[in-house]
Amino acid sequence: MKIQPQWWLRSGNQSGLVYDYEDANNYREVRFVPVPDTLPDVRFYDIRAGKRTLVAQFSQYQGDLGRTYLARRGDVTIVGEIGSERMVVVSQAAATKPVRVGLLASWNYVAFDDVVIGSGP
Repeated sequence: MKIQPQWWLRSGNQSGLVYDYEDANNYREVRFVPVPDTLPDVRFYDIRAGKRTLVAQFSQYQGDLGRTYLARRGDVTIVGEIGSERMVVVSQAAATKPVRVGLLASWNYVAFDDVVIGSGP
């Protein structure tokens, strides 16, 4: 999945990806959280039975958010920049049933462009 989020550094503006979505109470998400005067945080959450748990957080993500991808390979989740070595990797159990993916935006200053959803090698 490739996203091109555009947001402004204001409190509450977040964008990200929903993945391994089973239903409204069971899914995973990665959020790009703007931090004033520095680079954004990347935060991985696991939502189970409606309860959100922070799995991992990476501060000052240096990847170009306009060229961001998310890849799931077995029990590994990768968020990185297309065509670059910049990435963050989190170990998460593989999905055990068919799941869906999507986009998320918090607040109202987020726009997405050039979204591609597909499978790869």
